[in-house]
Amino acid sequence: ADRIARLPLARQPGTLWRYGHSTDVLGRIIEIVSGQTLYQFEKQHIFDPLGMTSTKFVLESADERARMAEPLPSDTVLKRAETERRAHPEWESGGGGLVSSVTDYARFAQMILGGGQLDGKRYLSPAAFKAMTSDHIGPGSGVARDYYYFPGDGFGYGYGFAVRADPGNAKPPPAGSIGELKWDSGSGTYFDIERYLHEEPVEACPPSATYKLRKFARKNRRLLLAAGAFVALLAAATAVSAGLAIWARLAERTANRERDRADAEAKLAQRNLYAAHMNLAQTAWEEERVGRLVALLERHRPGPGDEDLRGFEWYYWQRLADSALLTFDGFAVP
Repeated sequence: ADRIARLPLARQPGTLWRYGHSTDVLGRIIEIVSGQTLYQFEKQHIFDPLGMTSTKFVLESADERARMAEPLPSDTVLKRAETERRAHPEWESGGGGLVSSVTDYARFAQMILGGGQLDGKRYLSPAAFKAMTSDHIGPGSGVARDYYYFPGDGFGYGYGFAVRADPGNAKPPPAGSIGELKWDSGSGTYFDIERYLHEEPVEACPPSATYKLRKFARKNRRLLLAAGAFVALLAAATAVSAGLAIWARLAERTANRERDRADAEAKLAQRNLYAAHMNLAQTAWEEERVGRLVALLERHRPGPGDEDLRGFEWYYWQRLADSALLTFDGFAVP
């Protein structure tokens, strides 16, 4: 804290939200005011009363160290930070360094959800809780935001919490209600406290549509399950009916194709039979014609010395014999 105090400010106080060492300095102030180390103060006033037995800065037993979730080998930034933290167990920082379990942190989050109290014990006064969970950097505060505004779209900032102040600019807006509390750390841990899941809201903010829907679902669980089952049954019946209709159409198309193929084959067979009959008739006719031509040629064949034969002269007979149109049994036929 002494070294930080000697550094120049990046911006004037109250002009820009910037992630910094303010909470670390606050941890040192707690030590000075209480006369205890930060861990001793937190253990006495928060951890022990809440039953957070696995929350501490330094893991002491082999069993605790075996349960430690180590950084991934690819996360070089977190590995380096964790190495430095373990090398300096005296660093009890107000801004980071505690290790905990899901069970322990759930107890802490449940206390925040209860407005600063749990199991009948109050840890934060109503005034302190309201100040912690109210947006102090909203419109009119004069505090600007830039690319490094970690609370995120739609969130303002209280004392250690990001506080949802409006739905934000995302379309559609992310899930959550006005007044929702959350924070996420560089190590990948994340918590979210949806205050309107609690039966007694700690602040008079209108419940979101998401909260109303979840509340309706909790109260009408059996009705929704029955409706879901009915819809599923109806969808299944519709699917079966549609499937049967499709199967019938496919069967009809298949039958039509088979009938068309049979008709085409029958027509082809008829054409082939007709062609065969025509070939036979043509052959018979040709044979008959050839027979008549051969007989005619033989009757009128001129004999030797008949060059001057009148009537069917040799010249025309030769013309008929030489103008063969087809060959029948080796005989040239005109």
